[in-house]
Amino acid sequence: MSDDMKIDPERIYTIGAAARLLNVSPSTLRDRERRGHVACSRTPGRQRRFAGSELLRLQDESNRVPPRVTTPTSSTGTVVTEDVKVRQAWL
Repeated sequence: MSDDMKIDPERIYTIGAAARLLNVSPSTLRDRERRGHVACSRTPGRQRRFAGSELLRLQDESNRVPPRVTTPTSSTGTVVTEDVKVRQAWL
């Protein structure tokens, strides 16, 4: 997101404007709404409208760095996945 495009928490945005502010496609935003990751309201014509505060929440959520997950390794130092474990048990 560029510096000149700030999300106003008091404003209501159309799906196109919200998608531009979040730097995603409108279809991605529709999918996230269907899955319950972002809330929206609807106009009488059933068009989605997104609150600026909800967009800021979604933006903050996407900016968080996920915790690093360590992968177990074998004694040789190679990565051991569940698939490899199952194959080794079968042999």
